[in-house]
Amino acid sequence: TLHFNSLTVDPFNLTGNAMKHETTTDFEGFTQHAAPDRVSMSVPITLAITSFSKDAMEASASRDVALVTQMGITVAILRNGEVYENRKEEILARMFGVIDPLHPYIAHVNS
Repeated sequence: TLHFNSLTVDPFNLTGNAMKHETTTDFEGFTQHAAPDRVSMSVPITLAITSFSKDAMEASASRDVALVTQMGITVAILRNGEVYENRKEEILARMFGVIDPLHPYIAHVNS
């Protein structure tokens, strides 16, 4: 389970949640024993950006990006950001199993 940027490592089913995605959560059945060890996991933050923003970020020596609200208030700073091409066709092929541009959902995404 994700918990504040960590993943519960429970190979011996100490929490009794082996099939938790297939059953409803029983909050009454939780025990009071210590939680299993947690492993720090990085969570990628992906944002769609314009070519102007991409060029400005790549021209910057620090490559840091400030995330701001619509009112211009800084809420976070991404350090050493990376830019990747939007491989839309590959993503659509993996999602729908076809690359037919006439497929209704693919046509919608490509429009």
